[in-house]
Amino acid sequence: MLTVLRSLEVPIFRSANMSLGINVLLEKPMALKEEECQEMLRVSKETGTMLTVGQVARYSANFTLAKRLIDEGHIGELTFVESEYAHDYALRTGEGDWRKSPDRHGMIGGGCHAVDLLRWIAGNPTEVYALSNHKCLTDWPVDDCSNKKTS
Repeated sequence: MLTVLRSLEVPIFRSANMSLGINVLLEKPMALKEEECQEMLRVSKETGTMLTVGQVARYSANFTLAKRLIDEGHIGELTFVESEYAHDYALRTGEGDWRKSPDRHGMIGGGCHAVDLLRWIAGNPTEVYALSNHKCLTDWPVDDCSNKKTS
């Protein structure tokens, strides 16, 4: 296992994947910029290596219970799911202040937990809608969450 500083993840990933052909497990955020994430996915696909991003929320007792109840049919057919993620990051800016970086995509931070849990529990969506604001951490150069609609 190799543990590196967040600022070295992308260059280390390139070396490990392209030169050594080894599988990589990253903690989130896998990168700050969407382009870097896309590059890692591309390199992993080209080299046939596995790229995994750890998602700690999947191990919470509440979420594992929800998944089990849905998987066992106790809830019934899911036709709509909604999520919200709230976390006070004011004093937890991350190693090197990555959460405050203007390069950070809006979903990287806390929103990725909500999306990961929804996909893990309910499956892949057919449509997604999200909104963002800049009302809580107004002295930060990034929105509080992502702003994107996809179908």
